[in-house]
Amino acid sequence: MIVMGIDPDKGWAIADHGRPREDRILGAGSLHGLHEMFPLLRELNSDTGLQIDEVRIEQPNNKHAYNREGQSTTAMKSIAVNVGENLGKGDAIYYFCLGLGLNAIRTSPIKNGTKLNAKQIESLTNWKARTNEHSRDAIII
Repeated sequence: MIVMGIDPDKGWAIADHGRPREDRILGAGSLHGLHEMFPLLRELNSDTGLQIDEVRIEQPNNKHAYNREGQSTTAMKSIAVNVGENLGKGDAIYYFCLGLGLNAIRTSPIKNGTKLNAKQIESLTNWKARTNEHSRDAIII
């Protein structure tokens, strides 16, 4: 089963769950917005693409802003805006995937394990290419 994990903050990864764990990751990377994500999804879903079985889109569990000790009102408003934008991007990707006929689900990376650093990802998956936080989230998803 080929699964694509997407972090709406710009990360993606593709894994083949039919392979041994250390060889599952087929690709991972960063994108600079929905204008790059939609063509990638369309290409991967084409007749010559990978034929993705499932798209898992990160949807954070924390859907509300709350006061954090030591944070200014301006900082809290900025965090709330970022959370809202991330949820909006996730919704756009989710509905785009459904429109392409892909099996899309929303999930949390924490649900699938804790956030991992690059060394932990390499140890777990044998993926040696450079990753950022968002592509690692997509790998875990």
